[in-house]
Amino acid sequence: MDPADKVGPDRATARSILFVNDNASVRGMFGKVLQNAGYRVALVTGAIEALELLERESFSLVVTDIHMPDLDGIRFTRILRSPAYADLNRIPILIVSGTFKEGLSKELLEDTGASEFISLPCRIEHFLKRVEALLDPSAATEPRMEKRILIVDDEEHLLSVYCRVLQPLKYPIYTAHTAREALKIVETEHPFFVLTDYLLPDMNGIELLRRILASDPDTLVAMLTGHGSTEIAVDALKAGAVDYLTKPIDSKKLLDTISSLIRRGQTLQMTGYYKRKVSLLEDQIGHLSGLRRFHEILLDTLPAPIFATDDAGHVVYSNLAFQGLAGLSATQLLGRAMNDIFARPDWHKNLTTPAAHAAGPAVLEAAIQTPSGELRTFEITSTPVAAGNGYLGTPIPKIAVLMEDVTEVRRAVAQERAMQYQLQRTEVLAALAQMIAGAAHELNNPLAIILGYAEIGSNERLDGPQAQNAFEKIYSHALRCQKIILSLTAFARYRHGNKVYLDVHVPLSNALNLMSGLFEMSGIRLEYTPQQGLPLIAINEAESQEVFANILDNAYKALNESQQAGVVRVETFQVPGPHPAVAVRIFNDGPWIAEENLRQLFRPFFTTRGVGKGPGLGLAACHGIMEQHGGRIEVENIHPCGVAFTLYFPISEPAS
Repeated sequence: MDPADKVGPDRATARSILFVNDNASVRGMFGKVLQNAGYRVALVTGAIEALELLERESFSLVVTDIHMPDLDGIRFTRILRSPAYADLNRIPILIVSGTFKEGLSKELLEDTGASEFISLPCRIEHFLKRVEALLDPSAATEPRMEKRILIVDDEEHLLSVYCRVLQPLKYPIYTAHTAREALKIVETEHPFFVLTDYLLPDMNGIELLRRILASDPDTLVAMLTGHGSTEIAVDALKAGAVDYLTKPIDSKKLLDTISSLIRRGQTLQMTGYYKRKVSLLEDQIGHLSGLRRFHEILLDTLPAPIFATDDAGHVVYSNLAFQGLAGLSATQLLGRAMNDIFARPDWHKNLTTPAAHAAGPAVLEAAIQTPSGELRTFEITSTPVAAGNGYLGTPIPKIAVLMEDVTEVRRAVAQERAMQYQLQRTEVLAALAQMIAGAAHELNNPLAIILGYAEIGSNERLDGPQAQNAFEKIYSHALRCQKIILSLTAFARYRHGNKVYLDVHVPLSNALNLMSGLFEMSGIRLEYTPQQGLPLIAINEAESQEVFANILDNAYKALNESQQAGVVRVETFQVPGPHPAVAVRIFNDGPWIAEENLRQLFRPFFTTRGVGKGPGLGLAACHGIMEQHGGRIEVENIHPCGVAFTLYFPISEPAS
């Protein structure tokens, strides 16, 4: 300890504090704070130096960081609580860390035997209160915080309801009416979980979410809104929200959802902690005591299975998690080869031999059956162990293997893919509202004619050609209404994978009928040139109609946003050659698509319309549907202006 690092009044009655931290700025700041509060403070840079000082001097409190270069704070705390330091066992120990969150305080304190934990940064008042409480338990005025919840909503009665619903969790609950109030609470109280409304008076929930995660990426944030918008949900999840809830939400679902999210977040933080511990050990492996330190500090506390092998591929070490996975004790595992442990040992061949690591660490994924009979998926990483000596008669380990259970992650990925497919359909279905508006316009005209002639027929006596003409008009316009309704019904009907041999003009005409009213209201001219006699193709009627409707909707938006009436031309034709196809070409004379955007047009979530004008899933959905049909979709800019989408459906002979 440098003499300059000993500060504060040196009098017998002054309570003394030993502050251990390798960061000079942190030592200086907290040393000054404690000195101003009247404490005698000794500042040291590491745990080894602290142990030496504790042998010479007495202290009333030890404050230590976790990550330090010589001996980390967890091991340092365990040493102070060990029988070898019995005379120091009663000294209160306060752990401070900018890596851990206070949501883990219970697990951390149980693991180390420390008295208290504080997450940095924190309020100076909070730090001093905890110090005073540890030195004088009767002075404690603030209960220990393990997990804090923050609820943000500008409606007071909703805040009250949420607080009552979440009371069974028994966590401190903070509330805020604005985003700025919420950010202040995040800065000072470090909540573990934040539930925020999307619409706030000073900023929207997405921006608040981004600011919270920028301040503390480990905070769990769930979005709550009364506007059940898919776009908001996608934006929130892309920005880092852990869930998206819509109002109204019943009390049980809210409580169950938040309980589940908190448990998941705690697991993620623990996983992050252990990964950081592994990284720290890798940095220190050159000057630490090899496998003994690796075993004592980390391996038996990790939830991930870990084992080590010798040159022959026999187990020389296994942690508790690996023993549980194998269903064998450490003694039973010692000296065994992998094919004696697992029923399917083939996965280990590329991991447990030194020759497998010529290019560095080896990684693979394997399914392993647990003692209970369940098949779990593990990501397995093996790394050569630095040269060293064995201890207590154990063989020298050559390969260390870490196994991470990724079963739930892989299931989540599969669910995400399924959800992405559903999201790809969202934009197509969202266009239905616009199409219905056009269809309503189309229906209103013939219905007005039907009602008019029906009224004439009921109020006036008509006979001869005049009566026949009136009823012919009623009949023809009623058929027109029926045709529009059938088109809407065909669009809404979804039969995934149900393909039939069909004339391409059937779903194309349905899509044109749905869009014609929208084009007419916008002054867009629609030209349709079908080629007669085209061969039938194997298609799903509803899905192909979605593709046509989506391309037509894109043409409408391109012309509408460019504020020009324009024209949309639709034509069909047959493509000869070794890969014959039926083609549908949809052209609009609107502005060109930038060349750099043409290459990304069918990528999910890509859009040129800006934030809030669609998630960019419609064309991606079209591309996916065309691939399912064995076809393709092409887009090109047409000189001097305009864009053309061409869809190719392969021609195949019906099975006999």
